[in-house]
Amino acid sequence: MGSFQYKFGIIDRSGKIICEPQFTGFMLGRAVVVFLHDKKGIIDKTGHVAGGLWWDSVKFSPMQSAVDGRDTIRIEKEKRFGLVDIDGKIAVQPIWEDIGFSEAGFTPVKQDGKWGLLDSSGKLVIQPQWEAVNYPALTGNIVTAKKKGKWGLFNTAGELVAIPEWDAVSAFSEGLAAVQVGNKWGLINQSGKTICPPQWDWAESPHDGLLRVREGKNWSLMRIEKN
Repeated sequence: MGSFQYKFGIIDRSGKIICEPQFTGFMLGRAVVVFLHDKKGIIDKTGHVAGGLWWDSVKFSPMQSAVDGRDTIRIEKEKRFGLVDIDGKIAVQPIWEDIGFSEAGFTPVKQDGKWGLLDSSGKLVIQPQWEAVNYPALTGNIVTAKKKGKWGLFNTAGELVAIPEWDAVSAFSEGLAAVQVGNKWGLINQSGKTICPPQWDWAESPHDGLLRVREGKNWSLMRIEKN
């Protein structure tokens, strides 16, 4: 007997067929992604593959991101990356070596092995210069990026905010981030000022005014006092 291959289509809430079964797979997220063998397309509001465009890979952001207030999805074609919105409309052309998700009107992009920033119009406002960027990379107008092997803080004009001196920096939460120096972790604010010097074996980003830290095998929950 020959192998049986399922085909997938799309119906609306009333059961009306929007797309006849023709796809080899699908993925649900903030958009409907359909597979046709090793290619992936994004279904638009009319029930068609947006723009007739098929991608090598499609990835949803771990958290909500937006270009002009709309969610974005990372797409790949021929080892180049860009972004589309949830209807499959191209937001950033797939011309970059790598790309981050849009945050606060900016998008981290990689070119010639370095990272820079696009603004919401697609203009390169910070020329590629960083070895890496955090995700999420931006907190307000502060960018967490790596230069000369260390992590520091920059603003969205490309100006230095805090000298790269940390081995690792967590995502900012409630205006604070955990930083690593050697084998110890401490806490900084968005200007790079040390709030708690590196002293713990592990520290996490604050949540609800509490900081979770580890010393050896012992975990502690500390309350952050804000002046």
